Amino acid sequence: MADSGRLRVALVLGGLPADMRYLEVAAREVALTVYHSRWQPPHVQTSTAAPSGLRIRDFNPVVHSRRGHLTFVLRGLRQALTDDGPDVVHVLSEPWGLLSVQAAAWIRSNPNARLVLHGCDTKWHHGGGAERWLRRRLLRRTLPSTDAWVAESRKALDLAAHNGLSETSLHARIHTNARDGELFRPPTSADRTRARVALGVAEDQVAVGLLGRLVPEKGVRLFLDAAESLLRDGFPGRFLVAGDGPLRDEVNRRTSSQMVTLGMLSHPTGVLELFSALDVLACPSLTTPSWEDQGPRSLLEAMMCGCMPVGTPTGAIPEMLDGHGVIAASTEAHAVADAIIDAAAMARDGMGTQLASWAHGLYSADAVANQLIDLWRSVADRPAVSPGRRWAT
Repeated sequence: MADSGRLRVALVLGGLPADMRYLEVAAREVALTVYHSRWQPPHVQTSTAAPSGLRIRDFNPVVHSRRGHLTFVLRGLRQALTDDGPDVVHVLSEPWGLLSVQAAAWIRSNPNARLVLHGCDTKWHHGGGAERWLRRRLLRRTLPSTDAWVAESRKALDLAAHNGLSETSLHARIHTNARDGELFRPPTSADRTRARVALGVAEDQVAVGLLGRLVPEKGVRLFLDAAESLLRDGFPGRFLVAGDGPLRDEVNRRTSSQMVTLGMLSHPTGVLELFSALDVLACPSLTTPSWEDQGPRSLLEAMMCGCMPVGTPTGAIPEMLDGHGVIAASTEAHAVADAIIDAAAMARDGMGTQLASWAHGLYSADAVANQLIDLWRSVADRPAVSPGRRWAT
């Protein structure tokens, strides 16, 4: 389908990612243009600087909503797509998001282009009756014309198949939080020693961390309960909690000489120092009626640095670890404590290097860029899933 020149790809985002290296890598192989909103909700902290050499178009959303990209309609997007004439339009948003609806509308008028939708939510039909009705209507405007569906978990892929995605559409599992492999890598012995001294970790201690939003669904209380249980039983650990959120005061109340709070860490410098010191990174997330963890950034970065991961059997965490690290037997504190003990033994046996090598091959910027390039080329060479590009009725 594509012409004899480089494949033209329009990547439509709500906002620029924190780490744009994977886009720089992809732009070396395809003619990539990134479309994004210059306005972001007040609670979204972003200071991403666009790298030189990457073509970026910025837009204003018609409505400035705290719900972010799901409600963004980018003013001028249709004309920009027409001017650029991409072979592939890839939207990083849920299929009921208005960016996806905009892109699908343009695809309808441009049958030679291909549409890729890329979401990660696995809770499609929660909320009130009106919200569920609207979501179903929007899905009928996007999924039938989607040539490739990308998600971070098998569950998210299956949900699309059950909600109107064409049987001939391509499917791919690609993570959206690619990380620079030059930054996130196992520390040198000197870096590890410096970081452990700075964080007060003794040579004979096991450093166990939790990094993220201090909210109930991230399993913060579960981590604290497991840590306190281990310390009572004589486990030689130092537990480090990094992050901020509604549970900050509770975390502070439960600190001790071996349970330390670090607050918010700078990214990447502070986060890298933490991972340099850690043996184990815990992500004991819990599933709620409206949310489950799909690809925690802390786990991804920790594994690339060689920290042994501990997860709970919730969301896409088991799929993300894919047999590496330890999945707790349940979401009970004793199960998480047992998993931490097992992960500490794996770290002591030197399994971090092998873990990091595997994680780089799947989650690094270079790996994700190559996965995307392969997908774009594959979908560009296939017939459209809906020849007439007609909406489902």
